[in-house]
Amino acid sequence: MSGENGPEGARWTLSATGDTFGDRWQREGTGTMADDLRRARVTCRVRRTKVPGRRAPEVDLELAVPPDVEDRLVVKPDAFAEGHP
Repeated sequence: MSGENGPEGARWTLSATGDTFGDRWQREGTGTMADDLRRARVTCRVRRTKVPGRRAPEVDLELAVPPDVEDRLVVKPDAFAEGHP
């Protein structure tokens, strides 16, 4: 996996396929994205606070990304998949 900063921001590319994680998640869906982020221990804490005089609460989001997220996001081949050496 390699990272690069381009005009669109940071992107991580899967070395085996050359696809970005965004490409992978668009192709395979949000379930794959959630699995990848859980495996990498990326978390989002949601905090709701009542605001007097307003029906809707104030919502704060705190995204926690581990410093070694690149190592954790490496997609390893499935040892039990068909055709795997």
